[in-house]
Amino acid sequence: MPVRRGQRSRPSRVGKPLLTGLIAAALLMVGCGQQLGAMLYFLSPQRMHKPEIELTKARLAILIEFADPSAENPVFARALHDIIEDQFTERKLKSKVVPCDELARLRSENADFSTWSVQRIGRRVNAEQVLYIRVESFIIHEEPGHPLIEPKADMRLKVIDARASAKEGNVQLWPPEPDGRRIALARPPKDAGSSRQIDDEVKKLARQTGRIAARIFVEHDEEEELPREP
Repeated sequence: MPVRRGQRSRPSRVGKPLLTGLIAAALLMVGCGQQLGAMLYFLSPQRMHKPEIELTKARLAILIEFADPSAENPVFARALHDIIEDQFTERKLKSKVVPCDELARLRSENADFSTWSVQRIGRRVNAEQVLYIRVESFIIHEEPGHPLIEPKADMRLKVIDARASAKEGNVQLWPPEPDGRRIALARPPKDAGSSRQIDDEVKKLARQTGRIAARIFVEHDEEEELPREP
């Protein structure tokens, strides 16, 4: 995988026990303890994180909703949707993600959209599963009028079976926690003199949380660092 900006690369691990043993013995003989630790790190086998749930290879809707409508932020929602979709594509996940604009159009064309169940929304866009992201809280300023911005988001994630009937029991496929998997993150305080600067910080927060969310569903090296947002 190409190295992204802000992401440190490292040599691939050899993973050959005999070679590891010979190098370790040689370094111990000359008293190179620090070098031994570094060498063993690079030669040790990768620890791969397995996806917690295998997402559908058919249509997958990523539905993002805000618990408080007054806190709704389209910039954050769009950036979050886009980064999760990008991460799925990069990791070669087979899911066919429903375009964000398709969900937006469905919302705008139906005045009672907010009363629909997650399953109903999924069915209307012909999705087999819905990755439902409920933003429990979202703030940009700690206090109204404060000169510093500090975007924060607290979210819950669930995967819902859009095709299951009520007779089949629980339609929540993941996680085992009924309230969903929590992801909470905040950006460091920063001066922001324009709406563009505020949007930039909001997008950075969305990309950070989105990468964390996407990792749950894809295989990856547990020691691989996420790109940093400056």
